[in-house]
Amino acid sequence: MNWKVSPLLVPVIDEVRQHYPEIVIGTIGDAAHQQEVSDHNPDQWGYVCAADFMIADHGFNWDACQGFVNRIVQRRDTRMAYLIFNRHFMSATIDGWHWRTYDGSDPHTNHAHLSVIHGPNPHPTTSWHLFDQEPAIGYGWYHVVAGDNPKMIAAMYDITVDQFYEWNSRDALKIGEWVKVRGGSNPLTGYKG
Repeated sequence: MNWKVSPLLVPVIDEVRQHYPEIVIGTIGDAAHQQEVSDHNPDQWGYVCAADFMIADHGFNWDACQGFVNRIVQRRDTRMAYLIFNRHFMSATIDGWHWRTYDGSDPHTNHAHLSVIHGPNPHPTTSWHLFDQEPAIGYGWYHVVAGDNPKMIAAMYDITVDQFYEWNSRDALKIGEWVKVRGGSNPLTGYKG
């Protein structure tokens, strides 16, 4: 089947590539994806409606990917179907723009997955304006998933453990708990709404 990247994804891919020219972005599904239902496979109109923005040691590193996710979340663009990153899932239509724990087979810790809505004539195809302004910096909430501990979260988000406002010198956090953290230069996207 002939396929093409959804015109809704093209502008966001172009914007990210302008800022991170060496980034690896995956769209069409590999053999494993083709054996399952996936937005990486062409839909009935021949559009691939998903892109994976891969984290690398240079250029599009963890901080850059976190910033990209923050920008997508803040824009709340109606073209987005859902977003998966770091064991979390967000959708405008499922739980209205709130992060939920994602327990799929791929935890999406080495890339951010963005899917856009399907349709025969996807519009608009204008810019997502992701890099027009810096994302807000402030306090955020991190949603604890299995295996999380304060030191690991601190390392992931380049914060010190004493920046946890609701951390009482515990070695472990409760699964499902929300922990308030100071975003600093890498604001968390798991805002509790």
